[in-house]
Amino acid sequence: MSDRELFLLLLDEPDAAARQRLRDDHCGDESSRCNRIDRLLSAHARAGEFLEQSLDEIAPTLLQAPGTTVVNACHVGPGSVLAGRYSLVRPIGRGGMGVVWIAEQSEPVARRVAVKLIRPDLDSAATFARFAIERQTLAMMDHPNIAKVFDGGTTEDGRPFVVMELVEGVPITRYCDEERLGLDRRLELFMTVCRGIRHAHQKGIIHRDLKPSNVLITCRDGQPVPMIIDFGVAKTTHGRLDALATCTGHGDVIGTPQYWSPEQAGLNPHDIDTRCDIYGLGLLLYELLAGRPPFSVETGGAVGIVELVRAIRENDPPPPSATAPDDAIAAARRTTADKLVRALRGDLDWIVMKCLEKDRNRRYESADGLAADLGHHLANEPVAAGPPSPTYRLGKFARKQRGPLAAAAALVFVLVGGIIGTTVGMLRAARAEAEAREHERTARNRFVLAQYAVNSYLDALTEDAELKRADHHELRLRLLGSALPFYQQLAAQEPNDPEQMLAQAVAYGRHADVAREMGKSDAVRSSLENAEKILGRLPQKPPSPAGRLELARVKRKLADLAADRGDITNARFDYQAAIAILERLADDEPGSRPAVLDLARSLNNFALMLGQGNDPLAGDHFERAVRLLDEFARRSGSTGEAQELQSVCLNSLGNYLFEAQRYGEARGHFERALDLTQRLIENDPNSPTLVQKRAGLQANLARVREAEGDKIAARRGMEAAAVSLKGLAEKFPHQVEYRVQWAGVENNAAMLQAETGDPAGALMRHDRVIVQLAEYSPGQHGLYSDYLSNAHVGRATALHKLRRHTEAVEAWKLAVEHAPKELKAVRESSFAVHLARIGHAARAREIVARLEEDDSKLVLYNIACVCAILHREQRLDADADRAMNLLRAAVDRGYSQRQSIDGDPDLASLRERPDYRILIGPHATAPAAVKS
Repeated sequence: MSDRELFLLLLDEPDAAARQRLRDDHCGDESSRCNRIDRLLSAHARAGEFLEQSLDEIAPTLLQAPGTTVVNACHVGPGSVLAGRYSLVRPIGRGGMGVVWIAEQSEPVARRVAVKLIRPDLDSAATFARFAIERQTLAMMDHPNIAKVFDGGTTEDGRPFVVMELVEGVPITRYCDEERLGLDRRLELFMTVCRGIRHAHQKGIIHRDLKPSNVLITCRDGQPVPMIIDFGVAKTTHGRLDALATCTGHGDVIGTPQYWSPEQAGLNPHDIDTRCDIYGLGLLLYELLAGRPPFSVETGGAVGIVELVRAIRENDPPPPSATAPDDAIAAARRTTADKLVRALRGDLDWIVMKCLEKDRNRRYESADGLAADLGHHLANEPVAAGPPSPTYRLGKFARKQRGPLAAAAALVFVLVGGIIGTTVGMLRAARAEAEAREHERTARNRFVLAQYAVNSYLDALTEDAELKRADHHELRLRLLGSALPFYQQLAAQEPNDPEQMLAQAVAYGRHADVAREMGKSDAVRSSLENAEKILGRLPQKPPSPAGRLELARVKRKLADLAADRGDITNARFDYQAAIAILERLADDEPGSRPAVLDLARSLNNFALMLGQGNDPLAGDHFERAVRLLDEFARRSGSTGEAQELQSVCLNSLGNYLFEAQRYGEARGHFERALDLTQRLIENDPNSPTLVQKRAGLQANLARVREAEGDKIAARRGMEAAAVSLKGLAEKFPHQVEYRVQWAGVENNAAMLQAETGDPAGALMRHDRVIVQLAEYSPGQHGLYSDYLSNAHVGRATALHKLRRHTEAVEAWKLAVEHAPKELKAVRESSFAVHLARIGHAARAREIVARLEEDDSKLVLYNIACVCAILHREQRLDADADRAMNLLRAAVDRGYSQRQSIDGDPDLASLRERPDYRILIGPHATAPAAVKS
């Protein structure tokens, strides 16, 4: 019984004790299977309650700390040695993804280092990807105030680790308080932090989680040195490094909510830039100066969370001077409470509040600008954050010069007092309106949290490695579908809100993607049509760039679906519509990564459809897609997503050129695609998708080598591809796709083995393929029947070379019997060729008579070969005439490989005929060179 069948059986058992006994009976001693089934039951229980939960139940999970698995659960401990040179000493910290250890490095230098190791309870592709991103992010930077990366690798059980500079320090706020540093000294340390963040921004990296515990103070040569750590949720300004960056772990939101910027607390927390870190620096500076953060969860449960999010998004915090510091906070700054308030008023209030502006356009443009303003304050010079009035500048001048300007100062206070009085009156007048809006704001923030929760739920379903397994497709689709009504309810509350309509359309698009993986074309079409209708009702005219991009994606997916079912007219219409939208979007937003990538993907898919009909435009579209991605890489640098798409498009162009017999050009594109894929694998060695793509490219290069006549090199390449796919099949035994694809490549490798002089070895390989495929049913994979039939063809060919002709004929019968309907005539015509070669003329003629009216160019070519063989053996002119008519029909229907036709020994008896030489043209062999 499969996992899926057992899971469904357990769901039908209402009694918990009976369900437990049933599970134990079927799982036995297989602890890994028990764990898998328990996780599925737990996920199902949570999914069933998801839409019924109130916000009071959902919201607290957004602020929970990462899971509580302790360090002892790891497969490593004190004394464990990684990579032969890093001996773990003791754990010193734990984050959302990993545990940080102190380690002793033994070579090439002896020193203490920090080793961050993936937590064993987060052993998933998504976590590995995020961990690889943190490692890559740190490696891009080289600054004395940012922890350096020394090395990286994987443990024996496959978990990645990164070796970093050991930073043994304390949070900057704690250090400043324990050392009782005054305001000026605190500002000097903080300005050093700004310089570190400036370096990160220059490298295109946004930290996104600046808080006291991520800025440590360590001592070097007796001097305090700030060190910025934990780039685990960083992103880049030139395209996301992390395509899975919605969460830091299952259920963990990005960063720490108390230190979110308004952008991070909004509906689209990924729409951020470097000014998000300016806000984070402002929060850190606020705490350094005032002794407490501006926002915190004052109450437990959902109410506190809702209030926190509402405050971050809508409320301006009080300036640092208005936080009423107590005597202990003041004493830690070597002053009194009254003096601290006075010191904070003015410049420091203004600087902090400029960092904390809700509108990021009003914040400092850079960390340099913030540090410069603090320098102006320390030098008693005007700060950019202050009001740019002559009165303010006069005040700064007075403090700097210490001159007798008391009268002017008094005038300033009178003016400021008048302004304050006016402001108070305006606030009282607005208070009633503010109170009236309060309930609406609370509801809105509940709405925002609910939106964020369901988005996180959808992301987890889309990316979870366990749920992506083929035998869990049905469960994944059902769980994903359970969120669609929730989106509909959200949109119904705000029917004209473009953001909600767009979110609902995106949800339908995700549902369609999963349904497509499962081959449920009706569900795909229904979801895409719903998405298309919603996008058509968007109130903006024209829609926003995000709305237009999603509409183009929906059009492209509808076109893919139409192409799959052979509806060329509708597919062409939707592909052209998608391409037109994306071209306009790329023109409106030059360099837009999503527009360029989606345009290239649409061109590639359109060209694949055109190529099936031998449309000459296919080559133009393939080449344009490759050019677009090349130009994008030169202009903006390649992200992993762009490189993977570039590899796909290069592979498509290579296949197109291969079919056109332009083997040298095809080989160049395949080699480029393979190089790109190999580089992606080096950054993400645990990605089965990338390993699968590499195997496909190795097989394609082997096909080129075979066509060029180098069958030894072709065999080596095909065997390397088979080894890669076999590794995937063994690592993911429930993923039928990997094993079936291995069967296809293994067949090709075996046929090349037979061609290079080892038919006995080839026969054994084909037998192994047949045994492996016997474990599955034809309905489990679309290519199952094709590959099983091909394995019998390979057996027949090897048996023929071994002169075991009777067995070869039986193998050919099985090849025809197992062939899928669309290939049955091709297999039967190949069988006829074999029969003619071994002298079974009558049976061969029967097949020719039955297939003579077939429209397939391959069938016509094969039975032309049969007639030519019969002419060679029996010298009947009627056979030669029939062979020429069939060969001409094959060429007319697109069989264009005329050079290979002229090299086919089965057609040798036709080469003296003038009509043969006319048909083949310049490739025709001169009659004198023909050997009987």
